[in-house]
Amino acid sequence: MVVPLLAPVNSAVIVDMTQKKIVKTLPLRHPHNCFTPEGGSNTVVYCEERDAYRINRIDLKTMDYSNMVRVAGDPRPFLVTQDEKTLYTALSGLHGMAIIDIPAKTMSQVMLPPMPWMNCRVEPPNTPVHGITMTPDGRKIWITSVSDSGVYVYDTASGKLGKRLTVGDCPNWISMSRDGKYAGVSNADSDDTSIMDVKAEKEIARIKVGKAPKRVLVIEVPQD
Repeated sequence: MVVPLLAPVNSAVIVDMTQKKIVKTLPLRHPHNCFTPEGGSNTVVYCEERDAYRINRIDLKTMDYSNMVRVAGDPRPFLVTQDEKTLYTALSGLHGMAIIDIPAKTMSQVMLPPMPWMNCRVEPPNTPVHGITMTPDGRKIWITSVSDSGVYVYDTASGKLGKRLTVGDCPNWISMSRDGKYAGVSNADSDDTSIMDVKAEKEIARIKVGKAPKRVLVIEVPQD
């Protein structure tokens, strides 16, 4: 397990779950999120280093950094494809997402439509996008637009962006079910969560969940 620790620690600690202790500490300036590549991994974790404008690959076999991927901005939520060739990330101040070709060390951007002025209680004005997830087949990226209370769907093959899908106020995180049928979006300012039909690309329910919801995770509960 890898745990990012904010200032004044500024590090990522690797915890051996069997020994129940920290076995390695790596320096990491202003960490926030850590994710495995899509599909999960027991050997690789990526952690963002916000002040250094990069996302670092941790090899859990060597317990050290094996790559530092530059993203040309302050990285927010991100994802890495299963083959580790492409990284998609939100960046502070960007109404869209950055796409990094990891082997080629190049970056491009996908811009969302013009946004209204940020006017959210929870998210700061430099965070127009804060949620990003991928369908299990890797064909589409779902992006939450905090600024215009919407979700946009990006087709990875065609490079085309779909129409705005309306959700609650100031949508924050987004999570996809394992089977790719549903997505959940936390709406920080309207205190609710949108349930999305992924195939139909529309909201099918909006549920009150409490004050200022942030991170959200869609899981499957066995019926038996």
